[in-house]
Amino acid sequence: MAQSISHPNHGTTAPRTTSDKNKAALSYARIMNGGNLPFSSALVTSYFPHKNEWNEDNLPDILFYLVPPKNINSTQTPQNITVFGKPLLNHGGRPIRDFDVLPRRISVNVEGWLLETWRRLDSRITYNDIRDRMVPDAAYGNGIGLVIPSNNSLQNHCRRDCRALLNNWTDWDKRGGETTRTDVETIEKLTSYNVACNTVLDVVTLWPQTAQEMHRLRKARLVRDNHGRLSMEPIVVTTGNWMETTYALDHFTRGLGAGVAGYVPLNEARLAAWELLLVLQERADTHGVQHWSELTKTCLPTSWFERTADKAVPNDTYDGGCQICTWRQ
Repeated sequence: MAQSISHPNHGTTAPRTTSDKNKAALSYARIMNGGNLPFSSALVTSYFPHKNEWNEDNLPDILFYLVPPKNINSTQTPQNITVFGKPLLNHGGRPIRDFDVLPRRISVNVEGWLLETWRRLDSRITYNDIRDRMVPDAAYGNGIGLVIPSNNSLQNHCRRDCRALLNNWTDWDKRGGETTRTDVETIEKLTSYNVACNTVLDVVTLWPQTAQEMHRLRKARLVRDNHGRLSMEPIVVTTGNWMETTYALDHFTRGLGAGVAGYVPLNEARLAAWELLLVLQERADTHGVQHWSELTKTCLPTSWFERTADKAVPNDTYDGGCQICTWRQ
């Protein structure tokens, strides 16, 4: 008996976001093609530097910096790509800006860690520069279609599939100057080694309690489960592979990392997150709970709920108005 396969848009709620729609199209196309994704020009990422070297098992060094090095071209205005003297246009007819690190074509299903890599390598790159290199495919997945993700979808994808896993952040995606919950959660996970070594990586001890004992930074990789969900795991270090699986402790603080003017391991945004973390920890202690995440909404910053349906009532404490821990005397 032939298997009955329903179209994702028939009799169901339509996908809410561009990323949801693309996921639905990819899932349906894979099922209809015996478990393999059919080709589409919308899923092509053309050549870029290190394309054949970088992958989830061998992530770029730039992702492991707590504070990434500054790009030498960051103050220069990007030029437009030209072909035979004419500007190369995107799908909507707008000129595409030229960056050495970016390919000419980017898949609408591009990996989150790759987005973060490109933007860390050149801070001038915006999500529009990524989107300019994408094309849609309206016929894919039996008409469900592949669409160009919105800026917000790309930002969430980058945060979910890279920054949240590696416990790093970038300041250019922050909305306003308020410290977010994610900022606090990120700073809370950092150790003194992370700050001193300017990296999100953990320290591993080799040959402990011997004359050869040394401390190194252990590389990490991204691993997918059977459902495609990503998680980060440290790479196993042995006496036979330690040179390939670890970095020296000063790897992320020498050269272009530290040693340049303006390098600050904990900038104002991170210091603000650290200060708020201390405040929340004190409030948790006041209320007798083990962790600040157990605090009620009235003990938390109102800015954390501005984009939710149940907004907190503003007051002069900038918090929810708990009469025990937030009201000013």
